[in-house]
Amino acid sequence: MPREFPTSIEILQQLVEIPTDVETPRGRKGLKELHEYVKDLVKEWGLGEVTEQEFKPEDPYGNEDPRPSNLFIDVNRGEGRERALWLGHADTIYPDEIYEESQHKPLHFMQDEKRSDIYWGCGTADMKSGIAACLSGLRGLDEIVKRTNRWIRLAIVYGEERESEGAFVAKPYLQGSDWGISMDVPVDGHLDDEATIYNGRPGRAVFDVTIEGLESMHMGRVDPNNPNLLARRLSKAIDTLLNIQLPSHPKHPKGIMPNSYCYPNEVNIQPSKSLTTTSLAAVKVEVLYTNPALGLPEIESEIRRALRSTLERGCHVELHKDRKTPWIKPWYEGTDHPLVNAAVEQASYILGTDVKKKVGRGVADENIPAHLGIPMIIFPPRAEGEHTIGECVDTSYIDSAMVPFLQRMADLHYNPVNWGQNSNT
Repeated sequence: MPREFPTSIEILQQLVEIPTDVETPRGRKGLKELHEYVKDLVKEWGLGEVTEQEFKPEDPYGNEDPRPSNLFIDVNRGEGRERALWLGHADTIYPDEIYEESQHKPLHFMQDEKRSDIYWGCGTADMKSGIAACLSGLRGLDEIVKRTNRWIRLAIVYGEERESEGAFVAKPYLQGSDWGISMDVPVDGHLDDEATIYNGRPGRAVFDVTIEGLESMHMGRVDPNNPNLLARRLSKAIDTLLNIQLPSHPKHPKGIMPNSYCYPNEVNIQPSKSLTTTSLAAVKVEVLYTNPALGLPEIESEIRRALRSTLERGCHVELHKDRKTPWIKPWYEGTDHPLVNAAVEQASYILGTDVKKKVGRGVADENIPAHLGIPMIIFPPRAEGEHTIGECVDTSYIDSAMVPFLQRMADLHYNPVNWGQNSNT
């Protein structure tokens, strides 16, 4: 009896039970294993043409062992055809520390005791359910895209959870796509969220801020309110950082998300080597911002200006230097963009209810093709708890919504080449 095509749950289980935390040797080897599983599935069922892009030594993290790679599956490839991108990542966070106090093993694909469609495990939400949907959606796709003259490229990229280095290295393979879909998760989604098309994400950068103490607690009589003490200056600096509002983009709707979010997420007090400075505080400041036209020098200048307005002197700002890939810029498609409206229309038809459109909160790989001029949308799984022990996904939604959505978007009978450029400039 011939083997049947695996169900989306069976595919998802295979993906979850392979470790892909690429910050560890285990995860890097696991991602190679996952690629082999995908290649075997595609070959056995004739789902498309496979291309593997191995990182070069000069690429970010290109010297890791085994060497990183991105995987691409093309369906109905051919010049002159409209090209749509399905974008996903198969890597996960390093889960061991999160799960160490629990009896739940991160690589155990576990069914919920009360809700049979809910499954738990690291990567179920972020974003192996999206990869499972894409792989399931390849079944029968060739017949669809032949009649609509489309070329679909599924890109499974490396390292989103670290620095999006896979999408960064994959740019030559993403370039030329006319539009794209991701099934990644929004930040802090929930199983009972309303179905939503996401049409943007903020950008992210990290800056290192140094605050100097100008007097010592031991210089004469101690005054706890002395504004020159490091503790007082640090407190004022943090208040200032939290209240910075960066310039918004004129095309962005107001009230969808804040103009900026400057948060000091790491503070270290350091002894000073200077004779004139008593002590230092090194503050790592994470900036989430929504304006694609705003450059990093402008953000740095705005942080410096705000700090100097309250501290006057003894403060320094510079872009964090340890990152190997460029910081990710914001991405936003207008709510009236034809791709956004088409996605809402198709999702609403499938689900039999009005689907919302919204800008997401987290920063992810979709920003990178968006800034290559590729209009992008996200149709996420029904899931929650990414990066926590509570990570889980509603597997019924994969078959009832995600796979049909991918195939209906591939079956559109008008030409999205004419949908226009995206709104990121």
